[in-house]
Amino acid sequence: MLGFSSSNSLTSSCPLRAQRVCSQHQARCLRASSSSRPALRQNASRPNDAAIRFHSAARGNAPSARLQNHLTCHARRYRADDGPESQASNIAKTVTIMIRDASSLQDLEDVVDEWGSSFNHINVSAAFTKAAKLAGNRSASASPLVKKLRVLWTAVQSDAGTQALANVLWASSKLRCYDARLWNSTLEAFLQKHDVAANQELSNVAYALAVIDGSNRGSVPGLTHEELCQAVTLILEQAYFRATHPLLEGVKSQELTNLLWACGKLRINPGDTELAAFLRALARPQMLEDLTAHGLANVVYAVGTMCQHHSLHGVAERVWQKLLGEEQLCK
Repeated sequence: MLGFSSSNSLTSSCPLRAQRVCSQHQARCLRASSSSRPALRQNASRPNDAAIRFHSAARGNAPSARLQNHLTCHARRYRADDGPESQASNIAKTVTIMIRDASSLQDLEDVVDEWGSSFNHINVSAAFTKAAKLAGNRSASASPLVKKLRVLWTAVQSDAGTQALANVLWASSKLRCYDARLWNSTLEAFLQKHDVAANQELSNVAYALAVIDGSNRGSVPGLTHEELCQAVTLILEQAYFRATHPLLEGVKSQELTNLLWACGKLRINPGDTELAAFLRALARPQMLEDLTAHGLANVVYAVGTMCQHHSLHGVAERVWQKLLGEEQLCK
């Protein structure tokens, strides 16, 4: 069970209470939203021969030809007197490159089989993400690999930050991984530090919850409906504060449209006032510039779904004119 306090117990129709966020909390949110986090930094690196020998001895086998090739292709000099910890870090970076460069699920599984016992949380998260991309719509083909990754994730999850946690949840939804323990523990760990998560991470987690809920007959593995509503509400509170800030630092239209789509799929209404605020944010010039047709379709779907049983007050006609265009609005 997720570790929510009773004060956070909200139903799917309750409005947000973002105005209660303290100033210190707001400052933390802005620092998080304004920071541009690159997706899983995978710096090319090449440990020296001593590092290879150190890692191989620890594993009890010789470095593979695959690793040797990557060491040659991604050359970078390291001091010969680097300690074991630095050498192991270099190996971890090289393994991440191998994960990134895998061209098939079998290639990726080979890397996991050979080096999985030394994976850190970044390696496992990268492997989950790569598996989801390689599998595409054939999630069943990745089942043997996902089973191995689930075991590895359990061992390293406690070290993971918001980026790795969000990536694993996103990938698990794409791979149709219905492991209740993975969803419960990973989501709980993310929510414990969601106030410092990047906007894309918040959006990805909400998206993941909607996708897995849709493929699992209307439930998220390991969560009750109440816990799901509480989790999405916490994410919405962060998104609401950041989207309504005058500077809109770090917020992108795709992040908001994906979040609204997730709310529509989950039938969770953030509240009329808050929904109107999200739409006004999307209608701002800097947001409209990046708003795609797909993103706009997500917004229309979300609003139509969430407002079937709730009236939408406070959205002026000019907002819809900006989003849809006057010609489309008249149709």
